[in-house]
Amino acid sequence: KKDLGKILKIHFGGRGSSCKYIAFSDDGFEAIGMKPDFKIDKSNFEHSCWQDKIAKHFEKDCKVEKEKILRAKGRKKSIDVALETENGIIAIEVAMTSAYEKKNIIRDLEAGCIRVIVACKNEKVLEEVKEIIRGLNSEMQPKAKACLLTEIIKLSLKDI
Repeated sequence: KKDLGKILKIHFGGRGSSCKYIAFSDDGFEAIGMKPDFKIDKSNFEHSCWQDKIAKHFEKDCKVEKEKILRAKGRKKSIDVALETENGIIAIEVAMTSAYEKKNIIRDLEAGCIRVIVACKNEKVLEEVKEIIRGLNSEMQPKAKACLLTEIIKLSLKDI
């Protein structure tokens, strides 16, 4: 018996707001006659699902672009979800861990974003990101904010 895939459950906060997705293995893709173009692990898949959920939440208020490419000090910088407002770009970074968030915040601001919101998977990541923000310089610190992923999809554009 081949392992054709697995079911991934992602909780979006609140009662009854979790979704189940099928993630096919290489054998699973072969069984349905498709060639996989990327590997899915739960972390990357969950990250992508949250990007979609956040983008859909804000698209009624402004232009939204996932994986928007900007330049910061000559380097390309990809923003998980960019909200293009009349005042400038608000970057939303989806944080499954805090590992790269200091670099993300700094590069987003260096690339010209007016604000960076780090939406965190859980309380542990949230506290780590808040500590990172407290360690930023006095110019960057007020432009960065952290919240839970389940909270950002309850906020309006004016609240962030």
